[in-house]
Amino acid sequence: MKIKFSKIITTTAGCGLLLAMCAAVLKDDGIAGRTGAPGETNCTNCHKAAVNSGGGSISISSNIPKDGYKPNIVYKMTVTISQTGVSLFGLGVEALNDNNSNAGTLIVTNSGETKLLTSAGKTNVVHQLNGGQVSTPGAKTFTFDWKAPATDIGNVTFYAAGLAANGDTKDDAGDKTYTTKFTVSAASVASVLENKEISVTNLALFPNPSQDNVNLRYELKKDGLVTIELYNANGDLLNTLFSDIKNAGSYTENYNLKANYASGIYFIKIKTDNQITGHTLILE
Repeated sequence: MKIKFSKIITTTAGCGLLLAMCAAVLKDDGIAGRTGAPGETNCTNCHKAAVNSGGGSISISSNIPKDGYKPNIVYKMTVTISQTGVSLFGLGVEALNDNNSNAGTLIVTNSGETKLLTSAGKTNVVHQLNGGQVSTPGAKTFTFDWKAPATDIGNVTFYAAGLAANGDTKDDAGDKTYTTKFTVSAASVASVLENKEISVTNLALFPNPSQDNVNLRYELKKDGLVTIELYNANGDLLNTLFSDIKNAGSYTENYNLKANYASGIYFIKIKTDNQITGHTLILE
């Protein structure tokens, strides 16, 4: 992300006094793929000061509960960049799963300040032209929403890079870059179900990793509808492997997933009338 300041000279009539004012002007919008996430650079790609060396800070906060996110819920997110005396800030942030792919959905809530851009398939929230300008120097808070994935995909990490510009008209060491990350996990099954009675226990998936067939073993505590689903690492439903009434008892299901799906990380979910549980699967 590049930021530029331009000098404006004005005169005050009657006093003959020259006032030199520094008006913050962004040189460009934010750039995707500069959050400092695995495999990415950050703002120091253009702004040469060492990262996290300028005496300022960056932080991420949200209203995601302490026990984790719940599927399809929209949460409020904020990123605050602080630097004494600075009145122009830049932002790049993305949400990734443990496979370094998009996790959930980023949503712009203030189109005058931020927008969505994509780099290497990853969605970023970045600053708009002049979207990071503040009237009172010192800090800027950017806000956006995040919709959790449709299912539990494990940990989600928000990677953010912030830029504080010094106003010398150059993309140099005077512009300070800060990076941080913020990891959230999925809410426990008990939390999602509001502590309802558990009907599936002793869940096991083997072999895992698997090169061809995989066995899903579980115990059903009571009769009822059982649905078994396969999701990708982004939380997208790929296939309903089974959906029918089963009697209480112990079961082992066998699936040849490698015949239809590429190597990668997947999630198998078991749903009953009062429970959703699951297990991560790695196909080699």
